[in-house]
Amino acid sequence: MKNVKNALAISIAAFSSICLIQESGLFFDVGIAGIVSLIIMAVFSPWLGLLALFPLVLSIPPAPTSIGLPELSFIALLGVVSLGSLLQIFRSDSRSSTLKICSLALLSGFVLLSINLFIATSNNILLVDWIRGAIPFIFIYMFLPIGVLIGDDENKIKWVGASVGTLVLMLASYIIFYYFYYDVWKPYWIITTDAGVIKISEAAALDNLNAVGPMRDRITMLVAQATDALLPVGLVAGVILATLSRRAIIAGIGSVMALLCLLAILITFTRSMLLSPLLVLFLFALLMFFRKEQRLKLSLIFGTLATCSLMFIFATGMQDIWIGRISQLIAIQSVKMHQEAPEAPVASSSDESDKMATTAEAVQPAAPAIIPTATVTKKPDDAHSSARTDKVAADKVATKHVPAKPVEKTQATPKKPAENNKATPTKPVEKVKAVPTESPKEEPKASEPAVATDEPPAKEVKDFNISSRMEEYKIAWDMFLSHPILGNGLGIKHQMSWETTDGVFLTKQVGYVHNWIFYMLMVGGLAGFIIYSLVLVSPVLYKSASIKTEPMHWTLIRACILTMALYATFFAVFRLITFNLLIAVAWGIVFSQILASRQKVRSTVAEEETPSLLLQR
Repeated sequence: MKNVKNALAISIAAFSSICLIQESGLFFDVGIAGIVSLIIMAVFSPWLGLLALFPLVLSIPPAPTSIGLPELSFIALLGVVSLGSLLQIFRSDSRSSTLKICSLALLSGFVLLSINLFIATSNNILLVDWIRGAIPFIFIYMFLPIGVLIGDDENKIKWVGASVGTLVLMLASYIIFYYFYYDVWKPYWIITTDAGVIKISEAAALDNLNAVGPMRDRITMLVAQATDALLPVGLVAGVILATLSRRAIIAGIGSVMALLCLLAILITFTRSMLLSPLLVLFLFALLMFFRKEQRLKLSLIFGTLATCSLMFIFATGMQDIWIGRISQLIAIQSVKMHQEAPEAPVASSSDESDKMATTAEAVQPAAPAIIPTATVTKKPDDAHSSARTDKVAADKVATKHVPAKPVEKTQATPKKPAENNKATPTKPVEKVKAVPTESPKEEPKASEPAVATDEPPAKEVKDFNISSRMEEYKIAWDMFLSHPILGNGLGIKHQMSWETTDGVFLTKQVGYVHNWIFYMLMVGGLAGFIIYSLVLVSPVLYKSASIKTEPMHWTLIRACILTMALYATFFAVFRLITFNLLIAVAWGIVFSQILASRQKVRSTVAEEETPSLLLQR
């Protein structure tokens, strides 16, 4: 009966989340009604409310610019679950020791945030910017309710995993559905008119000599969650489940989750999102190498995933894009700060708060020189002889810290293609203008970084994304050196500049760095970096001595946290709710084991003291 209730809570939450994505209409109202029922359910059973919490995250934008009904409902459910766990502590026999641990954790966090707020204030950081920077990390404290509600019941750990897995499956399915339902996978051509840049089909391009293409919109520009850490985590978790689970149904679910996440990752054209889980899976394969049964099973899983991914890549015609991106990454011999000029052809997307950038880039693996974006002047007659060279949308060098309200909502909701910058003729203008370009024959401007000239131009390989990241890292490092102990405070901003196709430099204030190490050094100094590193890595090290004989959920925790840590060195996903909720889940399971161990010791001591008391009487 308990399992039925657990499954029902997760199902209602998943259905409500899907309805809330619609943003308005009957389905939206049904979603709100579903959340209200979940809140009422959580009042009587905080545990069921906790299970419903994770699937609802899908309905919330990664970086919400305002608080609407979905956000308020999520906060209400979170509050009810937290209060319910507190009441459960008071009803337990070990309430004294549990309250001490919780109080110590809350007090430590309060002191750290207070110090950081003082530092931020002294650096003239606006309070609203500091709050916006601090809120995502506060979700880590959900580990307290999670640990209390799990207790010593190992079956509950599996159900928490099922709830998180439901969220992963929903996100991957949503991205794949969006990609095909709105024909994002189909190439298009553009022409420039007095009204702006207009998208046209291949058939129309054949009759227009000025058509430029083929191009492809990038899903990361249309769906805000497309670069979420849940996708690489889901790929790793799915493979581990399929390999280690003895139950066929769990292994099957893991295989499906791994496949869906892999396809969703391929759709994004994001190299770091693919390489991070592959590295962790390589380490997992080394661990399984000495286990014959798992070795064969893992080999079969890897072979199946590789075959399916190759079929998917060639069926959708994205092979040239991936070949170009990987080839360019391999060809880069060295990247030096201030020595890389931005290149239009390749750039991977930024974190979820960047999705408002709607630009287009050319992907031409064989091109020896820099080709200006949206000016790959292939005649329509040559379109089929170009090996289906596509253009994908790219991010800006520097993106917003606070997304624009209208765009944030449209990206998260696949209501109409026009609402997602897919069919409107004016949106592609932004795409063209936001991508840094450089003419092969133009001399660098005084404000542009210098380009290394010790190699022939044909051998120079420049990566727009890497050069922009290196510039960010240098800025963060300089800011760290100015305040090395306690940092500059959350919400600190810095300027990033990039050049448009018109040769105009745009400058924007941003409050993030695409690397959690440099970000923590920048906002928290050495103290903040050490503390956050311990928070992030400690679940991996917990009970590491028993790694060969540990239950499967510990292997999942270690692998998923490692994947998150690797992926967050390339994307600013550590500033998102989902990332910190995953950390909270890992710490919640650790906390539940600590509470269970204390309870076991207390019970053992009580049993030993009972005979002594009887003898004294």
